[in-house]
Amino acid sequence: MSLYDLGEPFVDMFFRKILDKFKVHYLPPNTLRGVDYLLTDGEFIFMELEDTVVEIYNAAAHMKRIYGIAQLYRAYGIIAIRLLSNLSSIRAPLAYFFQITNKYNVKRELWLLWNKHIIKIYEKETVPSPILSQISICVPIETKDGLLDPKLTRKLIDTLKDIVKRKLA
Repeated sequence: MSLYDLGEPFVDMFFRKILDKFKVHYLPPNTLRGVDYLLTDGEFIFMELEDTVVEIYNAAAHMKRIYGIAQLYRAYGIIAIRLLSNLSSIRAPLAYFFQITNKYNVKRELWLLWNKHIIKIYEKETVPSPILSQISICVPIETKDGLLDPKLTRKLIDTLKDIVKRKLA
């Protein structure tokens, strides 16, 4: 199933099927203020699920309510979106997400939901989240003082394009 051009309700339905298939424990949307999901598998993962790249900005700001709590539990703050046809469009929103979360001690990831895979973009100095590791492709990104460098995000986009190309071959 391709997630291109589907709205958020369909992306949510697709994501829930993945969670159920792999028996991931979660609190569903509208249970906690500030996040769509709270996933647990030994560690807490606070997650916002979006369907467009523009909504990454909103999700990062919206999750400000929980960054302090996530910091207390050494939890993950994750934004998940469907894989986009224009991968370069994630550069600025990803940089914003890292900027807004920089003052908190939370593990940050951006998940790209793609058919039967999840591409996890995570900060190189941390460990990627263990949840759904069976279907995850983990891509570390370097930061400078917790922030993203534009040159490094260009390299990230090239890496993502290579991953997509290899998986489609």
